[in-house]
Amino acid sequence: MEMRVRKERIRGVPRRGSLFTAAAALLMAAPVVQLILGKVLEDFYRSTTVLPCLLAVAGGILLLTARGKQAGYTVGGLLAILGSSVVISHMLLLPAMLLWGLSAIGVSWNKPVSRLLKGRSLPVLNLAAAILAAVSALLCLDTVGSMPAFALPLALAAVGTVLLCTAADAQTFLPLSPEQRAQQAPRVRYRSVLRPGMLGTLGAVLLLVCEVWQLIDLFRLMSAFHVSLGTLLQPALIFAAAVLLLLRAQNGPRLLPAAILLLIAQTLALFSMQQTVMYAEEMGAALQQTQRIALLFFSVLLLLIGAVGTTWNRPVGKGRPVPLCSAIAAALAAGNGIWAAVYRVSLIVEETRVDFDSAQGLIRSLLLPVGLVLVNLAMEGRQTEANVRKVDGSKYRRGLTGFAANFYSDVGGKLQLLAKICGVLYLIMGVLGVVAIALGIVILLLQLFGLIPPSISPMSLLMAGLIIIASALILAVGTWPLYAFGQITADLHAIRKDGVHASGAAEVPAVGSAATGTGPSADNPDELPEL
Repeated sequence: MEMRVRKERIRGVPRRGSLFTAAAALLMAAPVVQLILGKVLEDFYRSTTVLPCLLAVAGGILLLTARGKQAGYTVGGLLAILGSSVVISHMLLLPAMLLWGLSAIGVSWNKPVSRLLKGRSLPVLNLAAAILAAVSALLCLDTVGSMPAFALPLALAAVGTVLLCTAADAQTFLPLSPEQRAQQAPRVRYRSVLRPGMLGTLGAVLLLVCEVWQLIDLFRLMSAFHVSLGTLLQPALIFAAAVLLLLRAQNGPRLLPAAILLLIAQTLALFSMQQTVMYAEEMGAALQQTQRIALLFFSVLLLLIGAVGTTWNRPVGKGRPVPLCSAIAAALAAGNGIWAAVYRVSLIVEETRVDFDSAQGLIRSLLLPVGLVLVNLAMEGRQTEANVRKVDGSKYRRGLTGFAANFYSDVGGKLQLLAKICGVLYLIMGVLGVVAIALGIVILLLQLFGLIPPSISPMSLLMAGLIIIASALILAVGTWPLYAFGQITADLHAIRKDGVHASGAAEVPAVGSAATGTGPSADNPDELPEL
């Protein structure tokens, strides 16, 4: 493989000091101050949401805790500038953020343009980003003339962005070659798994109770109103995820499909709230509810990332360490629960009375976030090593040619993996069919006791469940030919590459080869035995 000439690159590295710390603090404070002013002054058009505040705070924390790691510095700066960009809502801030991120990654033409104190230099991309951020702030000054108080978050965001862009030094480095990158030691990944105990079980039970309660209410509404399939699918997915969490194995393999089901359910909830916001009379209350659902969405997303495993998902805390993704997910779920509790309590205070419906609403709003908090706190980190890359020129090619070479290598193994994935999906579909049959039986029993009106027919759920189970079994069996074809392809590729001994044919007792000498010889291992 022909070696490519590597060019030196220049990137902007943070200059640790008071200016860098002030920049991170100002970028975190800008959207928070904007949110507070929007609530206090009751200005809907200038108020911001919780999401930019979370992005800015997360970015500022990454900046302050990067500890010399360029990846944490780059991601933290991008998140902090993106969160503060809501305050400076101008088109010039987006290219400023992109220029700063490009400088943090490093390019060959990012030359230093000025000599500062003690021989330090500023990259040209950082200077251009600082100028664009300052111009954006100046162009936005005319929009705060009616409300001078909103000039404060604007100044915080502008000064913080300019300080972050200028508090950097130009560093020249030579990127690693593909050979050097392949020879590096594999990095340890940390995967979140459920530790055995009552904490995770209690969290899963709370999720189960919440969704069973929701499904019962939906079935009661079906007698008078039309309930869409998406509305029924969301609690059914969370119910299935809670069952998977309760039936976890010792090494926790069911956490990943449970996290996927929870993420799909929260995505459906966000889409449902988007439709509600479009037709809501009180826009502010609908937006607040959307923000609460967004907190749960990001909490479940972090739960999924922790289940997959990353290098930075290290355990944090003393006594009972929790993986970083699970700790942040628990904090977001707790924020959702506190927000929902404050909203419900405010409604009770406005009505100046406490009845069964208000208490029931308060309890139901807390079941899901408290369950997610307990599930995340019951996690423990488990180390998994990444796959070692082989030092071979055809193995570490990058770019489009490397992707194509990796995509079309080991096609037989990929076909087998595809067959397994399809089989798992069909089996999950069969589980949903079992859930539908169980719900139909529950509705039939509740009708016998007179708790549900007889207008709701459980036969539709029973028939749908049977059809889903039969279809899932037929489709799962239909993956066998695909798996067999992948296995044959992998065996033929192994015979072509390493000889007959690499396949399963070499393990067959070679009676004829020992007696008659017609089998494969040591000099010619690719010679197939006679049948």
